[in-house]
Amino acid sequence: IGNGTAKVLVMGNSFAYRAFPTLHKLFAGRYSKMRLYAKSARVFLTEDKDDLRFARMQRIIVEKFQPDITFLIEKDVFLNLLEPIVGVVKEDPITKYLQASVDVLSHNSGTVVIDRQFYMPIARQYLKHHPNVKESYNESVAESIVRRVNQGAGLGDFEDLSSSSR
Repeated sequence: IGNGTAKVLVMGNSFAYRAFPTLHKLFAGRYSKMRLYAKSARVFLTEDKDDLRFARMQRIIVEKFQPDITFLIEKDVFLNLLEPIVGVVKEDPITKYLQASVDVLSHNSGTVVIDRQFYMPIARQYLKHHPNVKESYNESVAESIVRRVNQGAGLGDFEDLSSSSR
C-alpha cells in the first residue's frame, strides 16, 4: 500500500458511500485505483431478494477488479443474521449464502475488511433475555462506547459489545 500500487474496492450500501470519503482521505493517494460500488438499502453478505441483480453485479466487480483490499461496509436491512439456525449449521440456507459471499471476497481479494453495521435496538427483541447482555439497547454501539468513555470506562469495559461475547 505504501508504494501506491494497491487496488482498493469499497462496496456495500449507503454506509459504504458514507465511509468512502474517509477511506479516500486515509489512503491519501497511496493506491493505483480506488472504486466505490454501493447502492442504498442493498446487502451483499446475506440474500437480498429485492435486488438480485445488484448482488450479482457486486460479485462480478470483485472477480474482475481483483482488488488488493476490499472493504464491505453495509448494514443488514433484512435482519437475516438474527434468524435462528435451522438444523445443521453447514446446511442452514442463511449460513450457506453468507459463506458463499465471503468466499467470493476472499478468493478474489488480497485483504477483506467487513464492517457490518449493526444498530443495537434492532436486537432488543432477540437478545433482551440473554444472560450475558448488559446493555439496555436504547443506543447504538457507538453511542454506548461514547457514553462509557465519558464515564471513565477502561479498555476492558467493552467486551460485552463485541459479537464474540453474544
